[in-house]
Amino acid sequence: SANRFGLLTGQIVSVSNPDLGWLVLISAVVLVGLIVVWNPLRFESLDPQAAEARGVPTRGLSIVFMILLGAIVAAAVHI
Repeated sequence: SANRFGLLTGQIVSVSNPDLGWLVLISAVVLVGLIVVWNPLRFESLDPQAAEARGVPTRGLSIVFMILLGAIVAAAVHI
């Protein structure tokens, strides 16, 4: 029961050094990805119709954002 609860909520003391390295690497990749797509993502989030009319690839941008979000959640679930 304790293992299941720890898996559900995460435990920062159970993160090993290799896991910490992966967490830092994935976090850096996600941060760089967010920096690259920040302006189009902000434009698309505030006014999707205008962004699409100006040629912002809204569908591709949404997919990239979901991949970045999924990667950081999967990496941080241990914590």
